[in-house]
Amino acid sequence: MADNELSVTDICHSTHLDTGTGTPLLKRLEVRARSEVDERKRVISLTRKGAMLQKAADSACTAMACLDVLTPHHAQQWKEMVDLLYRNLSTREQTPAA
Repeated sequence: MADNELSVTDICHSTHLDTGTGTPLLKRLEVRARSEVDERKRVISLTRKGAMLQKAADSACTAMACLDVLTPHHAQQWKEMVDLLYRNLSTREQTPAA
């Protein structure tokens, strides 16, 4: 797999989306191909529009840093807190109520 290609499963896992939700969203922003390593796997890469959106997202982060809205350190802390909250809620959903 090339550096700019990911599997649908990997993307859905990292974004905490199930494949039923993630696949339709990804279809709008990607080009699909078979993995050269494993033919059963589908890999995707960004379309031109997807790459433009990625640049816009990157510049939004830079703008927030320039405006002193959120420092890179605080942004990382915030992401870690959101990830922890997600993990805790996911675990709680899987635990039967007493």
